[in-house]
Amino acid sequence: MQIFYFLIVLSFFYAHGNRFDNSSRFCLQLKGGGKSNLKLEVVVKQEPASDNEEDRITIEYDPKEPGPVEKKPENLTANVGQGSSQTRVKPIPVIKKRYMSDKTSKSDGAAELVKHLKNIRTIMLHSTATPIRHYDGTGYVCMLCPKLYPQVPDLKEHVLEDHDEIDKSSCMEGYTSRNFLVKLDITNLYCLICYNKIDSLEDLMEHLATDHKKAIHTDIPNHILPFKYVESKFHCLYCPKVFEHFKHVQEHMNIHYTNYVCDICNATYVNKQLLNRHALKHRTGEFKCTQCPKIYSTNRKRLDHEKFVHNDGLAKRNKCPHCEARFASYAQKRSHMVQVHGVEPLSIKCDYCKRTFNTRSRWYNHNKRSHTELKHKCDHCDQKFSLQSDLEKHLEKHSSIREYKCDVCHKAYSRKYTLRNHMNIHDNIRQFKCEFCSSSFVQKWTWKVHMKNIHKIIAT
Repeated sequence: MQIFYFLIVLSFFYAHGNRFDNSSRFCLQLKGGGKSNLKLEVVVKQEPASDNEEDRITIEYDPKEPGPVEKKPENLTANVGQGSSQTRVKPIPVIKKRYMSDKTSKSDGAAELVKHLKNIRTIMLHSTATPIRHYDGTGYVCMLCPKLYPQVPDLKEHVLEDHDEIDKSSCMEGYTSRNFLVKLDITNLYCLICYNKIDSLEDLMEHLATDHKKAIHTDIPNHILPFKYVESKFHCLYCPKVFEHFKHVQEHMNIHYTNYVCDICNATYVNKQLLNRHALKHRTGEFKCTQCPKIYSTNRKRLDHEKFVHNDGLAKRNKCPHCEARFASYAQKRSHMVQVHGVEPLSIKCDYCKRTFNTRSRWYNHNKRSHTELKHKCDHCDQKFSLQSDLEKHLEKHSSIREYKCDVCHKAYSRKYTLRNHMNIHDNIRQFKCEFCSSSFVQKWTWKVHMKNIHKIIAT
């Protein structure tokens, strides 16, 4: 009989459950013949439903609540609420909606992703803003199709003329909230509803929401990196810095976002994936290459080594614009262009110390580590560093403890990294290779001397 009553309660709940608040109490009164009646009181507790997960309903009994009385089946009309010897008390069933904890976080991420998608689609449908997938070494790849263009303005013209509302509505499908990131060109930004010129991404979002009543979600972290492309350079919109390379403006703009912060060095990133990639730098130890004897101090360095040395540079994405040759790095491609196609060697001068560099990456790293963002100062000397990890490595130089000894010549060093580099001398491992000739060197300082005397380049 208990099952019979409970089925009645469930029927009532499924028929009217959407009328109750998050915590509701209702009562069913079943009347029998004569003076007997039965009241069943059920507490319904609900948590907010997820958009993309199946609700899981479980039945629990609350012993603190007085319960309905179960009667023996042969007499349905007895006075069941008076505690006779033929009855026993059952607690009130509490119907709850439960969610697994791991599913809850996934649900939150999915809900956030939906808002990200709605925002970028609203921006693309109603403005001239243009997303860029990436730069592949020869051109800028469209976010909406596989086409690439040598210049950013050419890509913008393609998106505005060749892609319709259907294409833009399906933009960014397949991403997750963890890796969602939009690199957005807002050069010559206009609203396509009223054709007003807009100066910034924030102004555009406010304009669409306020003046045109478009749905813009502001309760989520911003995962859009806006920039302007003026006179063949990328301009950061949040500070005066200007960059020649698309990759560098992306890396720089992370400092303006505090969505995810590194617990070790306080570096900031726009999404979780970039933070996780950065965190690999802090995992220090001995990371051995899976395909050769080389050992690296961080897992990030090992992964980069395996990618470019053993995995053919991920299919060698750097393609020469003058022929079909491909290279594992931009520096190798540039060297090929100079030697084979007669392109003028790249020479980038530092604005602070007038040193010149033959690759953008070396100029960028020098500029960052030597002149800008030097937040970490050594207490023993005047040197400053952009990263806490660099300062910690430097501090080992000041240590008088030399616990790392060479088994061959018995020299001792304060840092394991220095000992490892020293061992290359005994093993004749020539890891420093010249990009302009076939020369290679065991030690970095001899490579620097070669670059200066032979190629007239000051290397770092």
